[in-house]
Amino acid sequence: MVSGHSSRVRNCANAIIGELDLLRELFEEVLVPEAVYRECVNEGKDRDDASKIKNASWIRISRIKNIELKKALNTSLDEGESEAIVLARRESGYDPAG
Repeated sequence: MVSGHSSRVRNCANAIIGELDLLRELFEEVLVPEAVYRECVNEGKDRDDASKIKNASWIRISRIKNIELKKALNTSLDEGESEAIVLARRESGYDPAG
């Protein structure tokens, strides 16, 4: 993703929707951090892609818990990227506090 509000939303939706069918084939469930969901669905609500993500029952929104790590990451990454890293660390067992 690139910096900049509208570019970030457009790139997020393009990346997810472009491979949405493939993701569904590969995974029973996909966890998405709240910030990524907001960027793709809420901020990109005028796009057809946003409704596809919103209505995908196998995409689950996940709230992160390690706010301190997110804040540290936010110094060089956007909110969605930071939350995705925190969530990935938690789900991998590397950071149970995530």
